[in-house]
Amino acid sequence: MRNFWNSPSPEPKIIAETPLYLVVYKPPGIHTAPLAGEDEGTLLSWVAASYPDVLAPRGRLGREGGLLHRLDYETRGLVLIARTQAALEALLCRQEQDRIVKEYTALSAGGGEAPPGFPPFPAAGFFSFSAEAGTEQLRVIESGFRPYGRGRKMVRPVLPGPGQTLYQTGILFWTADNRDPGPPGEGGPWGFLPGPGRIFRLRISRGYRHQIRSHLAWAGWPIVNDPLYGGAAVSAVPGLALSAEVISFTDPETGRRVRYRLDY
Repeated sequence: MRNFWNSPSPEPKIIAETPLYLVVYKPPGIHTAPLAGEDEGTLLSWVAASYPDVLAPRGRLGREGGLLHRLDYETRGLVLIARTQAALEALLCRQEQDRIVKEYTALSAGGGEAPPGFPPFPAAGFFSFSAEAGTEQLRVIESGFRPYGRGRKMVRPVLPGPGQTLYQTGILFWTADNRDPGPPGEGGPWGFLPGPGRIFRLRISRGYRHQIRSHLAWAGWPIVNDPLYGGAAVSAVPGLALSAEVISFTDPETGRRVRYRLDY
């Protein structure tokens, strides 16, 4: 597993190329898709400079071309982009069926209580364990989300109840990895962190804006260098400690399941 304090690549990179889609690495510090009135300086514009066909497909938002999903500005990792209208429609269908799976790695220093605006963390039913391969246990968090805060820059979980609208539901799966992520420091292997460090392996299918960041903060494990959700500031870690490292889906041409991993 990659050490988070190594500097991430500052440049985008084509990870996989087929006639129907591209898998692309997005570095931290750039937007995935254009904002209103801004077309330059995004991952999509970088890809379109060499592969203009990615702008031809039309999905929910015309300016996003064949883009299947986004990553937050601060997040690094893999993004899937269709190159034809037929491929986009096929992949969107798989996405609606929760068959495009993204796997992330995150680093947290703990933090205790969730930031203001979060509901009480739920008991079993919304936060549960289920069997996974071998002896691992898979934790599951599920909730709806609502915009929150000044400028609606954040999200908060929403639980079902009288008069509550669930908006879009997001489900997060994780396993906690308690192994040492790097060289020992003072106070033990997590000495460079201000709290009880933990690496999380995370999995989502469709996802919702800030879903992983919000759900981990809700569980008391905000991501390192994530001030929006109460994450500890750690100078030894370059930026938000969240990386989209694996994407898997059914290839629209061959019908076979494919899996792409980010190699740093």
